[in-house]
Amino acid sequence: MSFAQGDQAQLKIIAADLFSQKGVDFATAKKAGGWTNEIWIADGLVLRLSKRQNNDRLRREIQLASFLPLEVGYPTVVDVGVAEGFEWCILKEIPGSNLGDAWPKLDWDARIRIIRQIWQRAEAVHAVDIGSVSDIVGTEPWYNATDRKKTDASLSLFVQRRILSRAQNSVLWEILRDYWKYLPDGSRVLNHGDITTENIIYRSGRVVSLLDFEHATLAPIELDLCNCIKMVFEPDARDNTSPDSSSLGVKRLQDAVIDLALPVLNHTGGRQLLMGYAVLKEIRHLEDCLLDAGEDADFTQWQPYQRLASLGSGHGGYLGCFF
Repeated sequence: MSFAQGDQAQLKIIAADLFSQKGVDFATAKKAGGWTNEIWIADGLVLRLSKRQNNDRLRREIQLASFLPLEVGYPTVVDVGVAEGFEWCILKEIPGSNLGDAWPKLDWDARIRIIRQIWQRAEAVHAVDIGSVSDIVGTEPWYNATDRKKTDASLSLFVQRRILSRAQNSVLWEILRDYWKYLPDGSRVLNHGDITTENIIYRSGRVVSLLDFEHATLAPIELDLCNCIKMVFEPDARDNTSPDSSSLGVKRLQDAVIDLALPVLNHTGGRQLLMGYAVLKEIRHLEDCLLDAGEDADFTQWQPYQRLASLGSGHGGYLGCFF
């Protein structure tokens, strides 16, 4: 089966045709960001078009959408299909801003409200009956979560290329041994799988929609919790910029996240699962960075490296406050 990557010209032709079928002039479409899909917005419609052929994630997402509670705020589905091997869906546009654009401009009080609202919508996802969606979503996240040999090969490569030290590698392996120990007993729920500010619509001081469920999976709740925690705790200065840049504001926001996280983590293996998900995702992100980088690239400036190096420093790294 071919999984060819579509070039920009080919995907634009397909998008123009799909909009034309809905009576929309593609010349009026606005391009939006997207990692796995090309996204255009025009005349109140949002077109998501897969960048790769023979991929069924968007169609599975549309199937899943009918099981999501109204509290999630998933957009109304207009149409879904496949064009020249590329799957696509058209949704009604939800008025508002991408939270990724709005976040740096929000003060600390607004951020605290927003992070709580995000978790409330995530909890609505977690409440979905997994028996009704088990045939739609998988049990593997978009990164490797269970193949120890593959993980060992990745970490060994990082050591060989002197990206990580042997000491850091040892710490990360200890984290993953604990993760795999507790994973089989972790209680599965429906997880969004990729909660980020870019997958959230914000309007008038409130979260109005949790978007992009193509990476939804059945997994312990710590998977989604890890993503929410990263939004506030990861070692990335951009996430702590604000009109009020005081350290007190950062601490208030972090305390709010700790308050919502601790009830989830207060069971056997909860913290180990959180750490394991944090490590495994950064391994995948760092691998992707290496694929696109030249030999002279400064990996120390890469966010996945900074997060992985922090976790490999011992004592939980940037997640140490949860231990």
